[in-house]
Amino acid sequence: MDMHPRIEGLIQIGSRLVELMEREIEMLRAMRAGDIKDLQASKDTLVAAYEESLAGIKDDKVLIAALAPSIKDELMRIAARLNATVAANERALSAAKAANERLLKAVVDAVAADRDRTSAYARNGQRAGTNANRHAPPVSLNIDTRL
Repeated sequence: MDMHPRIEGLIQIGSRLVELMEREIEMLRAMRAGDIKDLQASKDTLVAAYEESLAGIKDDKVLIAALAPSIKDELMRIAARLNATVAANERALSAAKAANERLLKAVVDAVAADRDRTSAYARNGQRAGTNANRHAPPVSLNIDTRL
C-alpha cells in the first residue's frame, strides 16, 4: 500500500500513542501508578505530534479526496482504536485516583484513631485532648516503687 508520507506519519504516531497508553493502562491496573510518570514526556510529545499531523491533513482536502479506500479505512481504524484507548485510559486513571484517595483516607482515619487511643492522661485521670472519658470517673492508680 503506497501512502502519502503525512498519512503514513499520522498512522505511525497514532499507533505508537495507542501502544504507550495501553502500557499506561497496564501499569494502572497493576497498581503501579507511580511508574506512569516515566511515560508522561513521551505521551505529551506523541499527543502534540498526532494533533499537529491530524490538523495538517484535515486542512488538505485534495489529499483526503485522493486517498484510496483502504487507506481511509486504515485511518478510521486507527482513529477508532485511539478513541477507545483514550476512554479506557481515562477510566483507568479515574479508578487509580479513587483508589489512592480511599487509601489516603484510610491512613488518615487510622492515624486519627491511633492518636485518640494513645493520648496521655490529664490530672483528673481522663485522657487529655479527648472527650472519650468525659463522663467516666477518674481511675486511681498506685504504683509500688519498693524493691
